[in-house]
Amino acid sequence: MSRSRSQLVAIGLTTFVAVSLVACSSGGSDPIVSKRSTTTTSTSTSTSTTTTTTTTTTAAASGGGDCGDQAVAVVAAVNTSSVAGLDQGRGELTVEHCRLAGSPAVWASTDAVPRPDVPFDQAKVVLHKEAGTWIVADIGTSDTGCNDVPFDLQESLELICS
Repeated sequence: MSRSRSQLVAIGLTTFVAVSLVACSSGGSDPIVSKRSTTTTSTSTSTSTTTTTTTTTTAAASGGGDCGDQAVAVVAAVNTSSVAGLDQGRGELTVEHCRLAGSPAVWASTDAVPRPDVPFDQAKVVLHKEAGTWIVADIGTSDTGCNDVPFDLQESLELICS
């Protein structure tokens, strides 16, 4: 059976178009179109690593109690405060023993506890709520907050004032 040149061109063109369409549909983004492969198989492996920094808030056993629904805001205020460079030490300390005082609660205190491998002392952080936002008022290891917090609230925040 002899084919004419125009028939061979038509067969070749049809074959080219069919192969091109298969190739296009095998890599398309339509989830319904099935993926096709004629001669090769490939396997792809992906690995990802996630690093998480955990900030711990622990309620005090006595005194003003825990920070309840204010805990997240208090911890965020400590971690983002520029007072004493607290915002520069992210991941180097945990915020623990959150306490609230006042009615409504407008004063808070926490302990900023460094990780074991960080060469800093534990410090007391005193915060004041201004216009609905917790602001670090003082941080230190001695007489912290004593000049800011009203005398009748100092014990609730476990402040040691001389």
